[in-house]
Amino acid sequence: MKKYIILISGIISLSLCSLTSYSEESSKKLIVQITLDQFKSDYIKWYRPAFKYGFKRVLENGIYIKDGLVDHAITNSFPGHLTLSTGMYPNHHGFPGNEWWIERENGWGWIDGIADSNSWITGNKDRPSASPKNIYVPTISDWIKENNPRSKAIALSTGQTISIAYGGKNSDASYWLDQPTGRFVTSSYYSDCYPKWLTDFNENELRKFKNEEWNNEIPDEYRSLAEPDASPYENFGKNFTFPHQYVNEKPETAEATEEELYNEWFYNTPIADEALFALAKSTIVSEKLGQNNSTDYLAIIVNSTDNIGHAFGGRSQEILDALLRIDRSLGGLLNFLDERIGKDNYVIAISGDHGAPDIIEYQQTKFNRGTRVSREQINDLLDAVEEDAKNSNLKEEELVFSLEKVIEKFDFVFDAVTQLEIDGKKESKNPYIDAFRKSWVNGRIPDFPLWGDGQRNYHPARYGIVVQFNENTFFDAAPVVHGSPYLYDRTVPIIFYGMGDIKMKDKVRTIDVAPTLAAIAGIKIPNNLDGKSIIY
Repeated sequence: MKKYIILISGIISLSLCSLTSYSEESSKKLIVQITLDQFKSDYIKWYRPAFKYGFKRVLENGIYIKDGLVDHAITNSFPGHLTLSTGMYPNHHGFPGNEWWIERENGWGWIDGIADSNSWITGNKDRPSASPKNIYVPTISDWIKENNPRSKAIALSTGQTISIAYGGKNSDASYWLDQPTGRFVTSSYYSDCYPKWLTDFNENELRKFKNEEWNNEIPDEYRSLAEPDASPYENFGKNFTFPHQYVNEKPETAEATEEELYNEWFYNTPIADEALFALAKSTIVSEKLGQNNSTDYLAIIVNSTDNIGHAFGGRSQEILDALLRIDRSLGGLLNFLDERIGKDNYVIAISGDHGAPDIIEYQQTKFNRGTRVSREQINDLLDAVEEDAKNSNLKEEELVFSLEKVIEKFDFVFDAVTQLEIDGKKESKNPYIDAFRKSWVNGRIPDFPLWGDGQRNYHPARYGIVVQFNENTFFDAAPVVHGSPYLYDRTVPIIFYGMGDIKMKDKVRTIDVAPTLAAIAGIKIPNNLDGKSIIY
């Protein structure tokens, strides 16, 4: 059952204030916030000619910011989603990364920031789940519920638990596609049961999408916008061409049932996001969103762009096919909203939580640049840190200096960022230090990008050190890895649709999205947000 939690955090005090940009009497009955995970700004620049439906409509009739800025350094997914939903930098919303390093009874190790052992998947108490307990500040869902308790706020995602970043502490519901079961589920934090309409959707409508083959649906005339479907650096040289068939691409997950293996395969295809848009329509109908005398909110978070981007890269036939499926689904949603809510009664924002680089091997072939760091190299660095830390009698501050030198001897490291540099007590020549300050959360130091083997008692994160690799350098967890402070990871498109003819600021950041949506809808927002409405 959902716990109602006071929205005033002990970390940062937020009081509600009235907006001045728009009248509080808004004609907008529904706010729709759509986020594509790993939505690099190049996608619209490269592939716009192929968009014929939803993207075409919002680009031609909305406000399009080509290079919106993700204005923090550690560009992992959860921090990026929370900047979009809270209008706050990670140093204020509390998530510097997807996970961070803490001291536990059996030593130091990382924890998943959204995990909550006191919550479980609704309907299955044997499966621990997640909650927003570690989020320091209210999300846009919380603002809307605070503004008018009669308003409804619901978040949907295909990414596991990502909807929580938008649902926050007091939304009416937060549903996500559960990879093991292949169903849309929630956490006991939000509810101890499912509405009948969602159960019906899982058992009927969702099944219609569960094909065992993912085919290339890009029209022939647009396939040349992406690289040819024969690039062995995609997906580490395995199953890198269409068609993608479950029978040939079964995951190698140990002790999984046949159903679980299929659900894992389906989870990583764009077909899952086509189902997500169908769920969005069912949610609007069943919950009567935008059909009352209050402003409701619906978040739709697309995950296939991240899954496919990691495996195949942003120039692949696979990512273009996924974007065209999303384009078609978005067009269907817009037509549905026109009929159900009314063309002038809703507003939409579309953006991404972070960007991404090109696959290293592609860069090496095309531009003679880029370095892939092996797991062995990372383990060598971690071994060197452990050796220095275990055998040192230095005081903590002196030890940090020593470890900094050890780390920066490795040629793939650009900088070892320390607490003293963040606090300004030590001069930093790092051009990204301000972005790191916006990512820094005391007591929550992420281990990214030093993902070695196993938990380590002497990981640099234990000593408040975050490592930055050189530009166009990342490790081999996937063909594409984001998370750096470089612009390829920090630029995303930002699109607003349904705002009318307005003046706007020149520079737009992802932290500005939620305050802008609130301004359009006349929703009161917290004081002291990092982001601002882009309209004036």
